[in-house]
Amino acid sequence: MAQSLPPGVVSSLKREVTISRQSIYEESTTKHHEIGTRLRLGDRIFRYAANSTVALAPGLMTSGPTTIANHNNVSVTTSATAGQMYVDITLGATATTENYYSGGYIWFNAGGTTIGEGCAYKVKSHLANAGSLTLRVHLYDPLATALTATTTKATLYCNPWSGIVIHPATPTNRPTGVPLITVTASTATTTYYCWVQTGGFTPLSMETTYTIGGGVGAVSGTAGEGIVPTAGAPTALMGVVAQIGSATDLPSLVWLYLDM
Repeated sequence: MAQSLPPGVVSSLKREVTISRQSIYEESTTKHHEIGTRLRLGDRIFRYAANSTVALAPGLMTSGPTTIANHNNVSVTTSATAGQMYVDITLGATATTENYYSGGYIWFNAGGTTIGEGCAYKVKSHLANAGSLTLRVHLYDPLATALTATTTKATLYCNPWSGIVIHPATPTNRPTGVPLITVTASTATTTYYCWVQTGGFTPLSMETTYTIGGGVGAVSGTAGEGIVPTAGAPTALMGVVAQIGSATDLPSLVWLYLDM
């Protein structure tokens, strides 16, 4: 039976803390918070992240993992009713591990606004899937509208702070924050967790000539570095230069506003 909630009340987890057992200057192989938890320390904001299999460095921007093409624009397998707490979709020919999308989103990109298009829901859990099979995605919140099999199209987006990488020169996901320390690469058996800064003053390596008060963009020729946006160039604006460092390709002090 579908869960019923009062109007305007949702059950999605909203996590923000002001104290942590893990320092912002410390990595850990023990998971102290849910991935994506926000930490506010005075005028600075951080997100709790799990590293990928590549080491991270202080002063370099990170990014969420590359999205999986075969999990984009897939069909809803079975029609669903409003109020339902799960969605069945048919993945393309790429496998997924159990709960890979937990804490991320399923959103509906086509089919019509009366059958889900334009809505997004936070993913609670799902089982592993070998690809090209039906995947049942459990949600934190009930569906606001019905979904129609085949017609409604869905796309999965993982938690961007799960398996972060150094932000590539050609972006494959959104910027996720700057670590204040070197973070060890995770392995198949050991995951390293850390805080990455998403708001407030932090050192960030800059690729090009810049000025105090100038904007900082995310699309750079050097992985992990910020750049001064140019007219007509597509780039996410991440912050403002507050103080200039000694040279390009070295950190300057930036006021980040990825997460304010």
